[in-house]
Amino acid sequence: MMHMVLFIDNFHVEQNVRQRLRHRDLRVTFDHDFGAVIRACAGPRGQRMGPGLIEAFMAAFQAGLTHSAEVWIAPVFSLVAFSALP
Repeated sequence: MMHMVLFIDNFHVEQNVRQRLRHRDLRVTFDHDFGAVIRACAGPRGQRMGPGLIEAFMAAFQAGLTHSAEVWIAPVFSLVAFSALP
């Protein structure tokens, strides 16, 4: 899995991504599974983020201060890429 911070004012979807989305083997959602995004960003066993930081991100999400974008791949639509948005 990969993670990133995405600034919406500079958002651009590459042509190959647009083509894959047209073929419907990918699904993009926003704020669908913020908890999974933050846990994935935290890394295995929370190596990149501790519990306090995860809780802070969850509180910011519940307050509407941060968002997530998720990319799911068919056929079972498992999470393959994600971003926590400021």
